[in-house]
Amino acid sequence: MRMTPFDEVLVDVTSRSPKLSTAGYREHGRFPVIDQGASHTAGRTDDESLVTRADRPLILFGDHTRRFKLIDEDFVVGAEGLKVLAVGTEHDARYVFHALRSISLPDAGYSRHFKYLRRARLPVVPRQQQQRIAALLDQVDELRAKRRRTLALLDEWLASEFHEAFGHARWPEATIGDLLLSASYGSSTKAGPDGEFPMLRMGNVTPEGRLDLKDLKYVDLADKERDKYLVRRGDLLFNRTNSVDRVGKTALYDRGEPMAYAGYLIRLRLKPDNQPEYLAAFLNTKHTKAVLRSMAKSIVGMANINAKELAAMKVPLPPADAQRRFVTKVTAAASARTVAQQHLAKLDELFASLQHRAFTGQL
Repeated sequence: MRMTPFDEVLVDVTSRSPKLSTAGYREHGRFPVIDQGASHTAGRTDDESLVTRADRPLILFGDHTRRFKLIDEDFVVGAEGLKVLAVGTEHDARYVFHALRSISLPDAGYSRHFKYLRRARLPVVPRQQQQRIAALLDQVDELRAKRRRTLALLDEWLASEFHEAFGHARWPEATIGDLLLSASYGSSTKAGPDGEFPMLRMGNVTPEGRLDLKDLKYVDLADKERDKYLVRRGDLLFNRTNSVDRVGKTALYDRGEPMAYAGYLIRLRLKPDNQPEYLAAFLNTKHTKAVLRSMAKSIVGMANINAKELAAMKVPLPPADAQRRFVTKVTAAASARTVAQQHLAKLDELFASLQHRAFTGQL
């Protein structure tokens, strides 16, 4: 297997592609807008003057995010930081796409990463073998995409159930503060690789309102600090400071082991007769997120909502039995999500194994 310099396989053609600012993204339009974000498509547009023609598949690289995307339709480049790469005609674009994704790039934060990518050398095999490897990796990748779609559909179903149960009637209102025993800021102690308790930080709360425990740091707490800085099952974690589009994301803590929480989070502990699942779902609706964004105060590019402002926010109060019925659906969705995540983890493991074998000459 020959290792070939990046510039002998790919050409940077970014300068040929006009860019559309984020203010120009639309929900509908003839052409997809592709940027370096997590979603494949960031929006749509009808502006044909900005279109990049994809006569053959192009590979897109997020200079800040390190994400790769393969696109084989006409599209518009969104915002800044996206590199457009053309694959040499002697190579299979899907094979090169998978080879690029197998490269381990250093994490330079929000700095640019293309300089590291251009130093890479790509494993090159005969084109027929490239196509065979790409087809195999495509098959497993498609299965992974279906599992991720299952997870997204569960979110959509639960949001739909919330709207169906609570969105068609006017209920009595209370403030969020009326529902709480306490609203407490997290610890400012710096977390590290070692410590007695895992510390949940704002990155551990996903935009969808779940906990992501893949990247944990740890902290030691004095006995007198534990009640103040540990979460327990049924607490909500509200992200009070973040970028404007992320501020206010909220996760329900539904685990048994004790964990600490950091200063950019507010722990909401509810009175016993309230359903935390209901309040978490309310705070994560699109409408509430829009309200929270409008409430947030911006300071040097970051948005902030303090505990007092959050506690004053109004929340509808449907009957307790209606909230409990919704909680059973939350529980059912969580169970289905666990199964789907287990399947996805196995597929991720299979894909990583095949990827390693493919680009070390073992396939």
